Order: sequence, then structure tokens, then C-alpha cells
Amino acid sequence: MSMPNTKIEKGRRGEAEAVKLLRSSGYKIVEQNYRCPYGEIDIIAIDSKGKGKPIVFVEVKARTSERYGTAAEAVGARKQRHIIDASHAFIESKKLGEPYIRFDVITVMLGDNGCSVEHFTDAFGEVEV
Repeated sequence: MSMPNTKIEKGRRGEAEAVKLLRSSGYKIVEQNYRCPYGEIDIIAIDSKGKGKPIVFVEVKARTSERYGTAAEAVGARKQRHIIDASHAFIESKKLGEPYIRFDVITVMLGDNGCSVEHFTDAFGEVEV
């Protein structure tokens, strides 16, 4: 598998790997690339094995190197706030009431010989919603 040439290709490949990981772990994918005025959520899924079957809002970060830091480090407080705000918009638009939710980050390190994927559950910890 060759290295992606553009940022868009890298993002698509990273998201495809993340979806594959989530599905193999028993998650149901609800939506991908949800967009609203607050930003975008890469993947929205239901963790059927998780406590309370939470709706999981997943940020995917794909990298080909750690030259500019790790993928997980790229999800700072500002990015988290956008994802939290976008999650509220999603919940409101679907009229879901007050579901149990969680914020995860999946990092994908892309290379010429495949990739490595790491899933950080409850990556934001306690958040003000």
C-alpha cells in the first residue's frame, strides 16, 4: 500500500482504517463526516458493548510521521470544544434527548507497509457540556 499523496487522501485512508477498527470492535457506525456550523465530526458510532451503549463522537487523526507531533497531540482544547459543540448540534438535530455520550480519538500512522491504529476511548475525560 503506497503512501497517500494529499491531505485529503490521508484523511480518507485514516477514516477508513478507523471505521474498520470500530466495526471489528462491535461499534455501529451511525454517520461519517457530520458537518454543522460548529465544525465536523469524523465518525459518530454506537458502542454496543459500552456501558449504557453510548453515542461515541470520534475524531480521527492520520499521520505519515511524527515530525509535527503525534496525532493525539493534535486534538487540543480548541478542537475538543468544536467537537463537543458539534455533538450537541447532532443530538439536537436528531432529537435524541440526553443520551449517554463519549468522545474518542483514533490515531492512524500511515506507512508504505500498512498502518498502525490506536483507539483512545473517553479521550477528552471529564468535559463541560
